[in-house]
Amino acid sequence: MDSITVIITDDHPILRVGLVNVLARSERIRVIGEAANSEELFELLDRMTPDIILLDLLIPGITGFDVLKKVRQLHPNIAVLILSMQTEESHVVRSLRLGAAGYFYKGNDPADLEKAITTIVVDRKRYLSDAAMEHFSSYLNNPARSRERDSLSGREMQVLRFLALGKTMHTISEKLSISIGTVSTYRSRIMSKLSLKTNVELTHYVVNHHLLDQPKKS
Repeated sequence: MDSITVIITDDHPILRVGLVNVLARSERIRVIGEAANSEELFELLDRMTPDIILLDLLIPGITGFDVLKKVRQLHPNIAVLILSMQTEESHVVRSLRLGAAGYFYKGNDPADLEKAITTIVVDRKRYLSDAAMEHFSSYLNNPARSRERDSLSGREMQVLRFLALGKTMHTISEKLSISIGTVSTYRSRIMSKLSLKTNVELTHYVVNHHLLDQPKKS
């Protein structure tokens, strides 16, 4: 049987080394590339076609969600397995909606990673770690709860959290390397999509939906 080829995308060198070492134990899996950010990933994809990409959602540059969307548009035959410390329902559901083939919690036993990859590539089935499955099941049982939130883009989610933390337009523009006018546009879109009118309502929304813990690095 041909090897299952993998590209690892994570900005932490130590984690990439760990993943390579874990996958090296498998006779079926071969890591053919590593990327620390979205630019490096797409440079690799110009030169090689892996069976699957392991993608950290919080890599530098454009958001992991945007990377996922772009990969699925440009390389629909390449599967994407999300790797993250985040297990919130919104992360899991958004990833699956954008075409992820699976969601693997970084806190899981590393030995489960081979199973996740083979399930996706060989068995052609979706793989969800236990924590991700629990949140996805919760969403399926009450989809209306997440519908508005899922309509936000990855960048809008970033702006949403910064606004809820009380960051100024100027500060947000500096942190995200976008203009103040663009930040204002994102804010207007967010308020419209979530049917909010004031920053107080916005903050309450973020707190009530447990979104403030999501900007932390995985």
